[in-house]
Amino acid sequence: MQYGAEQVRRLSPAPFVALNPAQSAKAGLSEGDRVTVSSEHGTASLLLKTDAAVQPGTAWVPAKLAGAPAEGLGAGRGEPIVVTIQPPLGNPEHAGSGIQLSAATPAAQAVQD
Repeated sequence: MQYGAEQVRRLSPAPFVALNPAQSAKAGLSEGDRVTVSSEHGTASLLLKTDAAVQPGTAWVPAKLAGAPAEGLGAGRGEPIVVTIQPPLGNPEHAGSGIQLSAATPAAQAVQD
């Protein structure tokens, strides 16, 4: 039996951004929210996940996911990336309360990958 691209696609997670749970809560964001993540290199609309392994002040977008959101935001260029995460548009309580984060250092990214 040979596995095709469709079977592999079904095993891959949907593109997401992960934040530390405390930072997510402080910003009024909840796991499963669709947030806008932007950097000077691009913008992506991603599902939010929380993960205690993500250091506060950083965001993690795994590389090589469908649509290549990490790469579109500038990952893999060997430089720190500053991203801004905006809450869902339909959440008036947190309108304009986006948070700005810097990318993890290469050593921290290697631990998370």
